[in-house]
Amino acid sequence: MTIRSKCVLVTALLVASLRGLGHAGSGVQLIGVDPASWNPLRPPMRIQVRSARFRAQADGAIFNEAAGSQLIVTINGEEPKLRLVSSDTVSLGPSFQEGKNAVVIMAAGEYAPDPKAETGYLEAVLYAGTRALEFQVLDENGRATDRASVTLQLGDSEGFAVERRPRKGRVHFENLSSEGTFFATARDKRNYMSFPEQISMPSFAGGVPALRLRGFDAPSNIDNNDFSKGSEGWNADSGKVKIIPHKE
Repeated sequence: MTIRSKCVLVTALLVASLRGLGHAGSGVQLIGVDPASWNPLRPPMRIQVRSARFRAQADGAIFNEAAGSQLIVTINGEEPKLRLVSSDTVSLGPSFQEGKNAVVIMAAGEYAPDPKAETGYLEAVLYAGTRALEFQVLDENGRATDRASVTLQLGDSEGFAVERRPRKGRVHFENLSSEGTFFATARDKRNYMSFPEQISMPSFAGGVPALRLRGFDAPSNIDNNDFSKGSEGWNADSGKVKIIPHKE
C-alpha cells in the first residue's frame, strides 16, 4: 500500500498555481507560501493579481481600480491587515492556525459582472504548524540509504501528504501541526516499502523513528491463489484474517 501525496489541497475556482506560478486564466498568485507543503504560522505571504491597479485607502483597505472594487482577503473567516507593495501586489502578515487554513481572495468584487474573471478569485487550503519530525531511512539490510522517498501524510486531512528524499539516511519535515496523527512510509524504485510509521503528535515524546524497507519474500509453493485452501501459502495472521466462503 502506498500513501500518495496530497500535499496542500488547493481548490481553485480559477486555475491557480500550487506554488505561486500562474497559468493562463489565473489572475491570482500566492507568494511566500506553499500549498504543496507545510508552512510556518506567520509566513511572509504576498498576493499578486495580474492586471490589477491597487491603491491604499485612508481606512487601510486596498482598492482595485481595474475592477472597481475592494480587494477582499479572508483567512479562516477573518480579514488580515493588508499592505500595498506595488500596483498589483499586497503583503499580509497572516497568523495561521495549527493544521488546516482556508484562504479566500476576491480581487474582482462581489458585484462585478464576473467576480471570477481574469482579475481574480481564489480559494486555497494551506497547512501550517510548529512541530518537526525526523526519520531514519534504512534499506532491507538495515543500512542507511538515500535511495528512497518518504511520504508523510496527515491522517485526518483527506489525503494531504508531503514527499521528501533523505540525505545521509535522514529526512526532516518541519512546520507540522501539533495536533493529529501522521503516517510515514518509505519506498524505493524497486517498490520495496517500509511499514507505515504512525505518530500521534500530542503524545509524541521525540526521537528519530526508523523506516526500514522490506523486500519481497520468496513465492509460496502452495497453489492457493483462490483461497480454496484457506490462508495456506499466504503471510496472514490467523488471528486477524478469516476466509469466508462466497455464496451466490
